[in-house]
Amino acid sequence: IPHAEFERNMVSWLTEKYGMAYGKQMWENTLLNLRELDLLNNDLHEYDFLNLFLVIFDITCEKYSKIANTLYESPRILII
Repeated sequence: IPHAEFERNMVSWLTEKYGMAYGKQMWENTLLNLRELDLLNNDLHEYDFLNLFLVIFDITCEKYSKIANTLYESPRILII
């Protein structure tokens, strides 16, 4: 299988499974690096983290809403 066809197939599968923005970022390896965040001292980092958290929550809700809601309500969910 040629690389271009493989890439098209992977991007198509990832976007179908995780949505356009998240799937494309997974393929391009451009997702937010959680290890580089300073959540205690940087409001922008906290905003970016919460945005990513909500995207992951939305993706999880599509197939596993009960699990997603249980995790979302857990006080431990925002501990890195």
